[in-house]
Amino acid sequence: MSRLLALVTLLLAAFPAVAQAAPAEAAPAGGATAGQIAIGAGVATVWTLILLVLGLGHRAGRTTLLLRLSAPAARLTRLPGWAGLPLLVAGLGLLLAGVGFVWDVALHISAGRDEGPFANPSHYMIFLGLLVMLASGWLAVVLPTADEGPASGIRVVEGWTVPAGGVAMLLSGSAAMLAFPLDDVWHRIFGQDVTLWGPTHLVLITGGLLVFASALVLAREGRTVTAAAQRSAGRVPGAVPKLLGASAAAVVLTGMTIAYQQEFGYGVPQFRLMFHPVLIALTASLALVAVRLACGAGAALLAAVGSIVLSGLLTVIVGPIFGTLTHHFPLYLAEAALVELAALALLRAGRSPYPFAALSALLIGTVGVVAEWGWSHAWMPLSWPGHLVGPAMVRAVPVALAGAVIAVFVTRCLTRDAAVRARWSWLPATAGVAVALAVLGSLLPTHAPDGARVQLALTPQGDGTAHVTATFTPRDVAEHADWVQGLSWQHGEGVVTEQLERVSEGVYRTTVPLQIAGNAKALIRLQRGTTTASVGVRLPADPAIPVGAIPARRLVERPLVHDPVLLQRERKPDTPRWLWAVGSSTVLLLVVGLFATLGWALLRAARLPADDGAAPARAGAAPGEVAA
Repeated sequence: MSRLLALVTLLLAAFPAVAQAAPAEAAPAGGATAGQIAIGAGVATVWTLILLVLGLGHRAGRTTLLLRLSAPAARLTRLPGWAGLPLLVAGLGLLLAGVGFVWDVALHISAGRDEGPFANPSHYMIFLGLLVMLASGWLAVVLPTADEGPASGIRVVEGWTVPAGGVAMLLSGSAAMLAFPLDDVWHRIFGQDVTLWGPTHLVLITGGLLVFASALVLAREGRTVTAAAQRSAGRVPGAVPKLLGASAAAVVLTGMTIAYQQEFGYGVPQFRLMFHPVLIALTASLALVAVRLACGAGAALLAAVGSIVLSGLLTVIVGPIFGTLTHHFPLYLAEAALVELAALALLRAGRSPYPFAALSALLIGTVGVVAEWGWSHAWMPLSWPGHLVGPAMVRAVPVALAGAVIAVFVTRCLTRDAAVRARWSWLPATAGVAVALAVLGSLLPTHAPDGARVQLALTPQGDGTAHVTATFTPRDVAEHADWVQGLSWQHGEGVVTEQLERVSEGVYRTTVPLQIAGNAKALIRLQRGTTTASVGVRLPADPAIPVGAIPARRLVERPLVHDPVLLQRERKPDTPRWLWAVGSSTVLLLVVGLFATLGWALLRAARLPADDGAAPARAGAAPGEVAA
């Protein structure tokens, strides 16, 4: 074992040398160098072998290391060691990967592509976090001995019952880990999709989030066993502290925000602005409705405050401490207050929670959208125009309803509400997932206006920057736009993202000069409904793609093209459409499979037999009553 640990140490120490060996003249745009792939694969393989040796040694009784590690974890978490240790390990992995992820997005926006997966310091944290999350799932699977696993688990052999939450954790962590090499394969086939929402990026992000969600199932299973032991000893199990439940919901709020909304938080979204209020509504309804149902009065507000603290810490770490960009985030305070009001009005013992969930969703999708619209004007880098609010409500309400229905299902499973034992109890949540995916998918198709052009007039400032006046033809193409944005980025000095000032019909000018020297890229961007288009002010040549330069000129007229043409120049334009469709569909099926696995684990935890010593919550139990 010592030799294996020494080998991992040597491989980790070799990362910087491999990064420096990558060619520095042009960061690759179609996959990493062979050396970096070998190092990454080697570390992952050795780590997997270590986990296998430890786990199988534990199962065979050849080592007591895992038992010694799980004992203090059990005392700290007040859960069985097979649940407590994986929970702590998963938390560490989520912390490492989360901070690394936020840092990584900021670095790419500020400095552009890197020279390989291990030439970027944030990738170390992400990779290490993924390794740790993979370990958490494996520990949850191998730790239970002598049939001490929960009745909701899967009996592998005599004396080995695997918790359902552990199975979901291991599969989610494996998918997130697999996304790391799959991302390189994707780049080689399709080119480098420099966006947060690249298909393989979404697998990594979603897999990591589902490790945490699955860990909550594991905690539920562990608590059931602990409660049974307490009852056998004549003690009454206590309720889950409200602050603990609110903290879990705060992690969900923060995790979903940084996972799917970061491009909006930095002011460089590559998709429609409409996504932002819809994603906020989905996140708020899912986390806040669930925590209010599970933990009682005030829990939603506590979760929102906790999310502000976590998001604020991430912003400080990535901005002032790491010296990159300032991450902006929604508050969720108004949505939390609306959920608390809905609970006061409709949540009663003995009643179905669905009216409360529906009212919460309606308020989040309407009043909540208005509140976040106001916050966007106070702090977000791209404020929402007033004409966006109405259409945003039309889409936010069904998505919030979907999130609230899923929240009811999750809460009923985790609290073992008797209603979830019905044969088809999973159908509403499945419909909720389908509705959310359908609404979000409907926002994806965009286009450029036919035949539109832009005249650019530059006023150099003498320091490598210039003010830009943009005159659109036809003149009305930019009227009532969601934004007309000046963007300069990837010059190593942060990012300039400002909405242009309207001078007259079709004429706009920058209020902050754009960088037009060195490695800087500069665009004028337009979004109006399904129109997302850009015109290049200045883009340097990129021999790794390869593409030529678009030079900055004092006066020039250029076509207005579809946004991804300039924002994602690294993508290969000659890839067959059918291949992209197959790849994207495969990724979608993988993610849906992870959702299904989590749903299965939740149902297993909810349908524990009545003789396990823990009394299930009755259908329609009062808020806070189910927490025990």
